[in-house]
Amino acid sequence: DETSAGENLSVVVADPAQIAFLGGYIAEMISSDFRAAGLFPNERSHLAEAFVNGGHYFCGRCVPIFAPVIFFPLTGSAADGSPASTWINAFEELHKNRIQTVFLSRQASSQDLIVHLAQQGITVLAETAPPEEQRSAVAAVIQVDALSALQNLLPELLAGSGGQVRRAPLVLSAIDEQRITPGKLRVIQEVIDDLSGGWIHP
Repeated sequence: DETSAGENLSVVVADPAQIAFLGGYIAEMISSDFRAAGLFPNERSHLAEAFVNGGHYFCGRCVPIFAPVIFFPLTGSAADGSPASTWINAFEELHKNRIQTVFLSRQASSQDLIVHLAQQGITVLAETAPPEEQRSAVAAVIQVDALSALQNLLPELLAGSGGQVRRAPLVLSAIDEQRITPGKLRVIQEVIDDLSGGWIHP
């Protein structure tokens, strides 16, 4: 969320829309036949829009070869604070279209949902790190690199230049190199850099 800087207050902000955009981009990159989806809270429809934009940034129209032939990526939603069973039902509705990869927003993610996805061989992209026993289902975790933003801001603060606002860049962790190869990771990093530099608006 945005916070205003003050004369003696500098702020590092995170942009959830950038996370969703990158989630859509990576989900399409690692899904054969473009069969990717994301789960987002009803109250944050702009995140679902950013996710779809990220998917389209990678593959344009994202039309699969095999039936059912629809435009990907897809999104599902539930109310923020819904139990895992509700999110599982939202996924199952999407899975009628043979989903291969799912991005889980922070609000959707739960151990029960990840277990359900893993049992069906679904690849997961997450905003929060899963428990160790579910790591094999996760291709990567997309997080905000607040430490990097603070390190970049520190010289200005030490020089007495307060009142700065810095947007924290994104970083991937828990990367499964079988799904996200070093070559793919280099391309993803270019997108991260363009998001951080303001060249891409989610």
